[in-house]
Amino acid sequence: MIVIGGLDDQLGFLVWSKVSNGFFRVGDSYSFYSRFLTDYTHPWQSNQPVWAFALSVFGTIFKENAQLFFVLFTLFLNLYFSYKFFKAYKYGWVYTLLFSFSTFSWVHMGIHLSLSQLWLIPLFLIYLRKITEEASSAKNILQLGIVIAFSVSISNYIGFFNLLYLSFFVFLSFIRYRDIKFIWVYLKVLFISLSLTAFFLFPFFSATYIDSSDRHQNLAGTNYTLKRPYEDFFYFSSRPWYFFTPPVKNPWIGGFGKTMVDKISSTGYFLGLNYFAGEHSANYFGVVFLVTTVVLSFYSFFVKKFPVEEKRRIILLWLTNLIIVSFMMPPFLTLSGLKIYTPGYLVYLLFPMFRVTARLSVFLLFNLLFILSYIISHLHEIYPKKRKFIRYFVVLLVAVTLFETYIPIKIQKHSQPPEVYSFIGESYSKVNLIVYPYNESKKAFFWINVHDSYLINVRDFADDSFESEKFTKELVTKEGFENAVLIENLYLVVNKEASEEDIDFLKEQSTLIYEDDEHVFLKIS
Repeated sequence: MIVIGGLDDQLGFLVWSKVSNGFFRVGDSYSFYSRFLTDYTHPWQSNQPVWAFALSVFGTIFKENAQLFFVLFTLFLNLYFSYKFFKAYKYGWVYTLLFSFSTFSWVHMGIHLSLSQLWLIPLFLIYLRKITEEASSAKNILQLGIVIAFSVSISNYIGFFNLLYLSFFVFLSFIRYRDIKFIWVYLKVLFISLSLTAFFLFPFFSATYIDSSDRHQNLAGTNYTLKRPYEDFFYFSSRPWYFFTPPVKNPWIGGFGKTMVDKISSTGYFLGLNYFAGEHSANYFGVVFLVTTVVLSFYSFFVKKFPVEEKRRIILLWLTNLIIVSFMMPPFLTLSGLKIYTPGYLVYLLFPMFRVTARLSVFLLFNLLFILSYIISHLHEIYPKKRKFIRYFVVLLVAVTLFETYIPIKIQKHSQPPEVYSFIGESYSKVNLIVYPYNESKKAFFWINVHDSYLINVRDFADDSFESEKFTKELVTKEGFENAVLIENLYLVVNKEASEEDIDFLKEQSTLIYEDDEHVFLKIS
């Protein structure tokens, strides 16, 4: 089985594609795991119902090739809808490539499948453009509302960002034109999109908060709780210097990016810490691209033939960019001991479920590409004798930017299971199994079709009375191990990457059954 991105946040989908036994069903042998695969067995009870339905069907039809086909299908949609938006401007293929193969695309490819649905952004903006450039007819308003609700049901983050962008755009348009029409149109779109979203998500809220008998339950039958610590809005927000920090995994300039991260971190400033490459790399759009867009924006204001109305539109887009950036920042910054709150604090207060505000960078990128496409299209018309130069410059720009923003994706082939899981599957049947350390739970969950056991500490599982991560980490303490002993017929797999001290402790408390170069298999109770 080829896995794109390694065993990560897409693990549930990978497992579903292996154990699905018909649409929305797991095989009888894996009924124990249905509680961990509810998004696929009950997609309409998911917080992203259309998305969960699509993944569930894809996994059932394409089995172990589902992820590969889905990534390729997503790439096609991203290219198609991006070009559908940008084809109205000169060199539309350039902006399509820069958006579809941006750092945001690379860091989420294969891992965060819903976030990879970048096509939802140009789709939304195509219908927004219909209202602004054609007419604010009832049909166009209805279509835009449907598109926003549709995007929420596929990707909560992108749908939320679509609504935020619409709010920013309407606010600035109202200030610019002083026309109440923008507010009325906005309220109509908001009403339609929220009404449809409520319709889509009602089964989710009903199953999660009203009747949770079939969903989100642990061994004791208690429900999930969702916590978003205040600190997360600092860890996963952006910083001004991230826009100039090359991705640390870029094979050519990543070393320079790592040096920048290390130097800023060494200052001791609290916002200089916690650079998370899996998210913050997506804030880098390429220095050449960024400088080009800024320089051409300024230049356009000195070109007399450049339409005045278009200059105003560019200003509006740049103001939108500034607002987007302000919402990407942490809840507050400090300057000479002075605490300065940002709009990022409002996100924490009003929308705490959207903690990774750095992801707004994808909208910032699209807006910058929109500005660049606008300017280059007009310069192409204003300077017919320089069209050849503009063409060469654009080709060079796309080549350099793709070079700057490339991040290699992890591609793994999982064909041979670890020997310990093959041994368990051949020698035992349906035993209760826990694994140590916590990272091993990904591998154990992926190979449930081989070891054929009841994996207790599935990664990321948590509810009111049981938390996999806490349970696993406390396993090497006396109290934690005594709690584990209470589970009947319990076995333990220990990866030898754990510390020798932890391995010795667990061996002393258990009965050794099997050992190979990578794992130890123990009987606990």
